[in-house]
Amino acid sequence: MPFDAKSAWERSKQLAPFPTHLNPYYEDILSQYEQAYSVAEISRSKGYDPNYNVEPRTVFDLADRVNEMLGLDQFEGLAERLRILLKTTSKEKAAINISQEIALGKFGRMDTAKALEYGVRAGLAVITDGVTVAPIQGIYAVSDSRPDGKETRPVELQGERGRDRQIHRGTPCLRKRSWEFSVQGDR
Repeated sequence: MPFDAKSAWERSKQLAPFPTHLNPYYEDILSQYEQAYSVAEISRSKGYDPNYNVEPRTVFDLADRVNEMLGLDQFEGLAERLRILLKTTSKEKAAINISQEIALGKFGRMDTAKALEYGVRAGLAVITDGVTVAPIQGIYAVSDSRPDGKETRPVELQGERGRDRQIHRGTPCLRKRSWEFSVQGDR
């Protein structure tokens, strides 16, 4: 999908209004970005790269970044809800709240393990500003049950040694200063 500087400018003004005297500066930046994006599209269309789409996709705020990073388009209203949380609470509380809301099925029902995984990944993406690979590669798996019957859910993290792919067993997560993730409420 081609980049359009005018629509990008309108979206930018909605999400993060700039001081009026800086408008020409930001419009110029977006115009230059549009030119560079067009060159990238032409280059990609020649087929020298296995992917014909220009990467990365353009995003305008943290909610867009998290949504794009994790492919959360299936969760209708999630990006807007995250924007509201980020405006009304701290980033950490927003991460916890959005994680719990996803895990509890507020944005659509799904398998418990999948809902927990998306919730944990989304919360981690918010905490890391959506700029690290931790939410994608740092989490190996989220289990939907425990052999001992406890309510917390284990999260398996990738080890620091990429070659060894060591997995750390633990129950990290979303309660403050805790490594346990407990979903409370109706599912």
